[in-house]
Amino acid sequence: MKELGLERARKYGWQDTYMFTKAMGEMMINNMKGDIPVVIIRLSVIESTCKEPFPGWMEVNRMMHLIVLHYGKGQLTGFLVDPNGVLNVVLADMVANAILAVIANHGMAQKQDIKIYQITSSVTNPLDFQELSELLYEHYNSSLCIDAKGRPI
Repeated sequence: MKELGLERARKYGWQDTYMFTKAMGEMMINNMKGDIPVVIIRLSVIESTCKEPFPGWMEVNRMMHLIVLHYGKGQLTGFLVDPNGVLNVVLADMVANAILAVIANHGMAQKQDIKIYQITSSVTNPLDFQELSELLYEHYNSSLCIDAKGRPI
């Protein structure tokens, strides 16, 4: 049954059931919103911060953090991706700023339409997996991880 749902999702342009269910949610909002103005903000993968509250801040380790951390500790020796594939990551403080800008722009609007914003990085500041691997290699060659006994990994 799950395969049938995924097959239908792909037939109509969604790459997986996650994207399909997000699209279904947006369609449902659009059909039920009535006279209420709606703003939808679509985010890519959110990672640590650029500046606020300080560079590199993160509350918990998430998707990319875990990959980077395990690579630095020597626990991840390979990662199957297209080296030319673009990693769509956006920094948390930039997301917060974009949300505030959207609120300022639409907060008092009484238009009954729906506005959709994409907050991503791949168009204006693309990072492909090849460049990411080079950056990680350079970083961990100059700043080795230390194990619990104080030895470099």
